[in-house]
Amino acid sequence: MPADFSFVLTRMDIDSYSSSDSTYKYKNGTDTTTTLVFTEQENKKVFQALLSNDFWNIPEHDEKGPRVSDALGTTLEVHSDGKTKKIDVSYACNHDADLLRRFCNVITLIDSIIRTKPAYNGISGHS
Repeated sequence: MPADFSFVLTRMDIDSYSSSDSTYKYKNGTDTTTTLVFTEQENKKVFQALLSNDFWNIPEHDEKGPRVSDALGTTLEVHSDGKTKKIDVSYACNHDADLLRRFCNVITLIDSIIRTKPAYNGISGHS
């Protein structure tokens, strides 16, 4: 895993997680910010999921454009080896089941790690 590896996961302007500063933000009537620290092993799992799902080869834009119902989709921005790649599921994956599966594999892993954190479970509206 490269030393500069980090990622930001954002969902529909409702919540976001930044691995670079371990900040989780959630909008639940009032904005809540807390710290959720991923272990090095958890970050390695995310990095491996990016590799095994060929994240770097998911196109950033689909010429068909977003589906209207998904206009505020999930976005994953990854920094690694001096490169940055940002994928918004609404613009990149909605018309290709394989791309969507690959993207969702990574998001599901990140979500599963976030949900194990005690600070996450302590936020009102989460359990």
